[in-house]
Amino acid sequence: MSWPKISIDGRECNLCHLDPIVLNVTPKAEGAPTFRVRVSFGCHTFTRDLQDDDPEDHHFRHDGEERCLCPQRYALSKRLPELITADIGRVYFSYDGYLLGYELDGLASPYAVVFKLSKAKASGFDVAMFVVTAHEKAVMPARAPAITFATLISKTATGKRVTRPSERNTSWIKK
Repeated sequence: MSWPKISIDGRECNLCHLDPIVLNVTPKAEGAPTFRVRVSFGCHTFTRDLQDDDPEDHHFRHDGEERCLCPQRYALSKRLPELITADIGRVYFSYDGYLLGYELDGLASPYAVVFKLSKAKASGFDVAMFVVTAHEKAVMPARAPAITFATLISKTATGKRVTRPSERNTSWIKK
């Protein structure tokens, strides 16, 4: 899915940076196959909850949901493809999917990226990754159960059960 151009404060903003991308993920085990992952991005990466005083031209409707275009989330969303295609390493379990956290210049709190995975339905792909939301998040857990991204992709692609490990005492924010 490609997002349309949007308008924030009278400026036209292109969302083509949030067009789907492809990752090739190879686990470190000798002879492990490479899995093709189709990554798509949801509207919560550039919108926020609607408030009563939001101007009408900032309202954004998608799949029956009405939200507000957010200049900060939009600006940060431009970094998402770069962050997702970097060596992810460990990902953390969240209450509604998986979590990545980044320390970015100019932000007082971590940039949280929450995503879900499923076995791909589209031919040519092994896994579908959907980035549900991404935004600055002031309150984050001190510890969270973790798994390597490659292991998570491999288990999802092969239909194996992903088990939630115990919490780790490591910093989960990527710098």
